[in-house]
Amino acid sequence: DPTQKSRFVRVLFQMLSSTSAAVSYEAAWTLVSLSSAPTAVRAAAMTYVNLLNGQNDNNVKLIVLMRLEALKTKHSKILQELLMDILRALSSPNPDICKKVLDVVVDVITTRNVQDVVNVLKREVQKTIADDLQEEKGGDYRNMLIRTIHGCAVRFPKVAESVVHV
Repeated sequence: DPTQKSRFVRVLFQMLSSTSAAVSYEAAWTLVSLSSAPTAVRAAAMTYVNLLNGQNDNNVKLIVLMRLEALKTKHSKILQELLMDILRALSSPNPDICKKVLDVVVDVITTRNVQDVVNVLKREVQKTIADDLQEEKGGDYRNMLIRTIHGCAVRFPKVAESVVHV
């Protein structure tokens, strides 16, 4: 019943801040399903990002990244606002999560945020060089980062000079 939609949306907004990750996730997913209003999508995306950076379970992170990727198609402007928060998930030791994070963010990079993104990626490359002990991520992760930086330099030539030495 469409007339009851606003009542459900209000309840879902309250459920987004639940201490249970499952409840927050389901509330965010349902909210996006019921409403495409920017406020609702932004709240759901913020919940996804909080889950991404707050959960230790890699499966949860991968599922949340899939939801963020789905949001990217219709609501890329909202994800642009959360780009730096999404990039915090690169701290995960799991290379699959890092790859998915890069897949999500690469398409929402704009001229406004490209320099910040490149700086974060350069710091990550430096960490991989300094922490060669991280065998789980290792050279593959470093190569993913360098390919992403290269892609940014190709798409946004103004940052090319800042990445030449990488």
